[in-house]
Amino acid sequence: MNAFEQLEIRVPGPHQAFEDVVAEILIACGLAERRIRVHRGDGGVDAFYGRYSDDGGVTVFQAKYFLRPWGDAQKQQIRDAYATARNSVDFNLAEWRLCTPARPTRQDVRWFDGWRAKLDRFVDLVDGDDLARLLLSPEAVGARKLLQRWGIEGIDG
Repeated sequence: MNAFEQLEIRVPGPHQAFEDVVAEILIACGLAERRIRVHRGDGGVDAFYGRYSDDGGVTVFQAKYFLRPWGDAQKQQIRDAYATARNSVDFNLAEWRLCTPARPTRQDVRWFDGWRAKLDRFVDLVDGDDLARLLLSPEAVGARKLLQRWGIEGIDG
């Protein structure tokens, strides 16, 4: 189990913990600038890079704590989160990245690739392996310490 998969057995709120640590990693590594506080929904945005304006574009990161193969409900959550960000009146969506804790199955990848091929924006998947690599960067020391406080095993300072 990678550090993010362990959240399910180590912390009471693994979904929120995953969102928190992903944002910490992304911001520390310079991939995102800010988080969005949830108040009546997050607008399809957990963390982002760019400016909320009509100019330029925003790269959006959406964290979904999916550990098992994606069923219809998970696929619908992905579609809905993207559509919410894509149709936002607050910013112009440039890129949308789905962050998940686990390595996807081949069926998940096949579905995701087929779905994103139909979209008019760049969409990518940042899975547990990608996040684990980012977690090793010197900039992500805060995220490593957070995971250690939660009792996640296999995390070096």
